[in-house]
Amino acid sequence: MLELLSYPPIYRGLMLLVFSGFTFPLAGVFVLRMNLLPIRYLLMHGVLLGGALGLALRWNPSLVSVAVNVFMIIILNQSSRKLKTGYGHLTMFFMVFSVAAASIITSVFHVPAKDTLTLLWGSLYASSPLTVAITGAVSASLVLFSVLNFRKLTVIFHDKQVASSMGIRVSRFELAIMLITSLAVASAMNLMGALLLDVQLILPVVIAGLIASGLKQTMVYSCLFGGAFSLIGFFTALLFDIPVSAGIAIPAAAVFIIIIFFKRGKKT
Repeated sequence: MLELLSYPPIYRGLMLLVFSGFTFPLAGVFVLRMNLLPIRYLLMHGVLLGGALGLALRWNPSLVSVAVNVFMIIILNQSSRKLKTGYGHLTMFFMVFSVAAASIITSVFHVPAKDTLTLLWGSLYASSPLTVAITGAVSASLVLFSVLNFRKLTVIFHDKQVASSMGIRVSRFELAIMLITSLAVASAMNLMGALLLDVQLILPVVIAGLIASGLKQTMVYSCLFGGAFSLIGFFTALLFDIPVSAGIAIPAAAVFIIIIFFKRGKKT
């Protein structure tokens, strides 16, 4: 099985999972701590729109998806500030718009259905060296942002009003968190697909939250779980010839169930 790593697509797939598995759960921490689940769905729709646009114009879908998500987050943030309204209704509007635009682009430019389906299932082994570089850059950005701003993030996650009273520019941090999360979601969708995106972003954080105490432990455990699940899933997929996303989901679900039963056993 290890001889398969000599093939560039397989080796690049492993590199992508190492980068994303050990760092993308940090974006999951941001999503859960700041209640950004609706925005996460918006970002998923943005990737579909960006992917359809990239396929139609024959540009790199990964780059286009990243660009579309960044653009949508900036517009969403500015619209919310100018209209003095929350993200809820605006998120729904942009989601509907994204789906409609993606449908029109796919129809007008006659994007093949099989290419469109890759947006739902991901294309780990079809990744280019550029995709590896983009994913590595996103991973490094997540780690640097989390480490350099850990104390401020702790206060913001605890109470935004307290953070503002301490002189922290909460709105700027919120925009930065949304932007870096958009990059992670776009990258993860290109790897895992829309249907199993949460197995890499959210599930490791949920599992870590069952045993961690405090933000630092949650971040560290999330990344360790995410990296372990990604590596196990990668080699499981090679061994049994199944999709990598499914290979990652199986050990993650198993660990989640084991921890739940263990915790219930201790209570009784």
